[in-house]
Amino acid sequence: MSLAACGDAGGEDRVTVGQAPVESSADVLAGRYVASYAWVGDRILVYGGNEVLDGPGMPGIVGSAALIDPRSGEAATVEAPPFEYPLEPGSNVMATAGSSVVLIGVLCAERLADETDGCEPGDMVAAEYSIEERSWQEIGLPDALAGSQNLVGELLGVTSSDEVVFALRD
Repeated sequence: MSLAACGDAGGEDRVTVGQAPVESSADVLAGRYVASYAWVGDRILVYGGNEVLDGPGMPGIVGSAALIDPRSGEAATVEAPPFEYPLEPGSNVMATAGSSVVLIGVLCAERLADETDGCEPGDMVAAEYSIEERSWQEIGLPDALAGSQNLVGELLGVTSSDEVVFALRD
């Protein structure tokens, strides 16, 4: 077993499951912060978040995905998830289960007009990324979550039968 992490030994970075801390080295590597991450083989699949700006201004919400080689920093854009709008930064999480990655989060219905990084929350949605086919497919939510809005997901883990377990809260 080995442990991999991004950052420098003297920094404030910490390793977390599912989402990297704001402004961590992994986020800057992907050109975004408050993004979601999942391991795909020897690369990291990153989705969403806010773009990193070089100067003043309101960062845009990112709805794209990329595969990143943590050793070289090389990033390759992959097909975006099949959602009409990006997911609200900070509301979404991903997990690798077998040959797929599951992403769950809240759609951005409308960007807030103030100086925050947020958006008006829409419905909760989920998608599955096929590692083999390198493509996304929207997946249905359990009936208990139908029509849910403004929830934040936290990854609890993946079972031995590749079921992804999330905790959702408002």
